[in-house]
Amino acid sequence: MKKVNILVVFFATSLALLIIFNLSFFSASNSTKAPVYSPPPLSESPFRNTLQSASYVGSEACVECHQDAHASYLQTAHSQTFREVDPNLEPADGVVTDKNSGRSYRAYRKDDQLRHSEFISSVNGHETVMSDYPIRYVIGSGRFSRSYLAEDHGFLIESPMTWYAASREWSLSPGYDEFNPGFERSAEIRCINCHVGRAEPIDDSPQKSKIYSHTIDCERCHGPGSLHVQSRKKNSDSAPSPDMTIVHTKHLSRELKEAICSQCHMHGAATIDVRGRQLSDFRPGLPLEDFAIHYVLEAPNKSMKVVGHMEQMHLSQCYQKSETLTCISCHSLHEKSSSEETFEIYRSKCLSCHTDQSCGLTIAERIQKNKRDDCVSCHMPTSDTEIPHFAFTHHRIGIHSDEHLEETGEVFGSLVPFEDISHLPQFEQDRCLGLAYSQFANKQKTAESREYYEHQARRLLKTVRAQGLRDPEIDVELAKLSWENDPMLSASYSKLALGSAELLPHSSTSALFTLGSSLYRTNRLTEAIRPLEELVRKKRYSPAWFVLSQCYSQIGELDAALQAAQRAVEISPQNPEYHARLAELYLNVGDQELAKRSRLRSIEMQKLPQKSR
Repeated sequence: MKKVNILVVFFATSLALLIIFNLSFFSASNSTKAPVYSPPPLSESPFRNTLQSASYVGSEACVECHQDAHASYLQTAHSQTFREVDPNLEPADGVVTDKNSGRSYRAYRKDDQLRHSEFISSVNGHETVMSDYPIRYVIGSGRFSRSYLAEDHGFLIESPMTWYAASREWSLSPGYDEFNPGFERSAEIRCINCHVGRAEPIDDSPQKSKIYSHTIDCERCHGPGSLHVQSRKKNSDSAPSPDMTIVHTKHLSRELKEAICSQCHMHGAATIDVRGRQLSDFRPGLPLEDFAIHYVLEAPNKSMKVVGHMEQMHLSQCYQKSETLTCISCHSLHEKSSSEETFEIYRSKCLSCHTDQSCGLTIAERIQKNKRDDCVSCHMPTSDTEIPHFAFTHHRIGIHSDEHLEETGEVFGSLVPFEDISHLPQFEQDRCLGLAYSQFANKQKTAESREYYEHQARRLLKTVRAQGLRDPEIDVELAKLSWENDPMLSASYSKLALGSAELLPHSSTSALFTLGSSLYRTNRLTEAIRPLEELVRKKRYSPAWFVLSQCYSQIGELDAALQAAQRAVEISPQNPEYHARLAELYLNVGDQELAKRSRLRSIEMQKLPQKSR
């Protein structure tokens, strides 16, 4: 017995010393002796509303003087990208069955609400309802689709059901045909921001959003309007030209015009926030690379991504040989044109540089292919996207063939910045590239490719850190990269990141989970509870609730353990392990009936296809 106690004391002491050594090492490496690197400076702009002194005033202030522009804009798709749901305006009730997951979804009305539910059906036709939520928001103008958001404890979550305009039917939401998380997928503010005018996180949560404007509004493209409104109220009879209190695209370079569109229509392999800023800080009139860097995989023939229009356009010969061709050369954001008007606009744009004789086909051959002799149908064809039911116009203008629209199959490519970032110091470039590789690694479908990109990320980020750069975003990624093999090291990196006031909301939740789960894995249960409790306040994440339940249980707080397990089941009802855990806890508190019900539900979930979990 004494030997056992001595061994326990020995290992406990060794563990404590190792922890102290790790923390001392990191504290030393983070000491005031390390050089201080200021974030990259913002570019200068003649437009005064690019400065922080300008504030947002809302579209209502713009309508006063721009009634006609506002009325015409309300007819465009950009003005209809996000709205509160009105059950009377939504498609008829319907049911969708996902054969891969064994689960079904129903859209129905009840008590003047549109609701979406998830259920499984037994052989005898009995339905077991797993989730049921009232729908709060609609995403999309309806031209291609309508997707839906529900709200759960203040968190916005995606519905697995989407209405597709082309087929006029309910079907699985984009991406759910490959992996179906049910109602577990949260709508983070980084996604919401591309569908609204302006949104901010609530309580530093990336999944709780305060939405100021439900449309892509005036200020999203023209910048904050406070200085312009003040100026026009003082000088209502005369307007300077150009008016530097508000951004107007006609006074911008091609690159700065594209920056406005690229906020949402450029999405490569990874998007990395510039140190000290984030993409949502962007203001029209400034370069986008002052706020975020987009990275693309070096594979120019890869198939179209729905929001990858910008990357495709830049690959076009027409774009490369022109100094003016850009998004708004063809797209008017203030007016909705008829299909015939749109056809004439596009054709005239093509013929401003080309002639009928430029085409390799005769007029007879062209008319045989398309009666209207439409340039776009051949040189910007519609092609399948990664979203089922969708076909979008390919924005790489050129001569297309089937092989040009397919993936190259390149596995281990290199990430390169889409924007010109040569103005950044080398350590900043390495930092962004390392973060990009880490982000890209998370998207890989095979362990081999994920390990390859993680290696690239780890190498770059450790090098930059060794050069003295203290950046919480680097520490978060290093915590994630070391989490699986070295939980103590992961916890150390996480603590450093969480100690920084510059940590971004979506990164803080990642650091909280790596810290809490690492502490749990090293049996430091009491310490693990605090970061996990903070995490579940900020993020709707069932694994965090599950680990939290384990911690509470092992320190004897059964009521708290039970509540945490119940929450894990609410978020992820298709997980049999969560139901089994809940059954154990019900037994521990003496509730035989609920324990039996949870055991049966666990067995029921185990029968679902493995892919569904």
